[in-house]
Amino acid sequence: MRRNAEGKPVYLGGFMASGKTSVGRELSRLTGYPFLDMDEAIEMRTGMAVWEIFAELKEPAFRDLERKLLGEIASLGRCIAALGGGVLVDGKNRRLVEESGTLVILGVKPETAGKRAKSHGVRRPMLEKGDLEALWSLRRPFYEGGAFRVETDSLTPGRPPKKSAKPWPCPWRPRPRPRRSWRGPGGGSSWERASWDTCRNTSGRRLPPSSWPTP
Repeated sequence: MRRNAEGKPVYLGGFMASGKTSVGRELSRLTGYPFLDMDEAIEMRTGMAVWEIFAELKEPAFRDLERKLLGEIASLGRCIAALGGGVLVDGKNRRLVEESGTLVILGVKPETAGKRAKSHGVRRPMLEKGDLEALWSLRRPFYEGGAFRVETDSLTPGRPPKKSAKPWPCPWRPRPRPRRSWRGPGGGSSWERASWDTCRNTSGRRLPPSSWPTP
């Protein structure tokens, strides 16, 4: 994964409940690199759950928030980002992802996604519009390609895949996360509410990207 070695984002893409957030957090734990879940970041920025944004502001407003956030992630450098399930449906988003970093697709069968989604207990607005299997079939072409692909149906966090569609010669090695503390700029920026898991000051307050230490 040479491009990531140069300090560019690794994007985790795939259908809902394919494991993007779980895999992203595990990779962040192993590497010490910052992790961002796009849906969580949008919720923290707006103060609304994703389903509330769909209900009150409607889907086009949510997709606009996704596009803006993705543009910011693309310029962050070395980090791990879990994409929203619909991000890759937008052609401009797909091009930006592939041009700015490394895309890893996590594959999942619709029956597995359905079981996981129910066990998570989270409202998913796209499921409220119709049948899960129909949505999976509609989006399946957008989850093709990518630099790497891993099928996650039989996987659990922390357990490596038996095989992937392409070899995954990941250069990362587990290393202790540096014990450092730093403080970000003052002010009430909405970024201070975003879910950047590894970037917090000594008081535990989440910090904006401008205050990240260089990995």
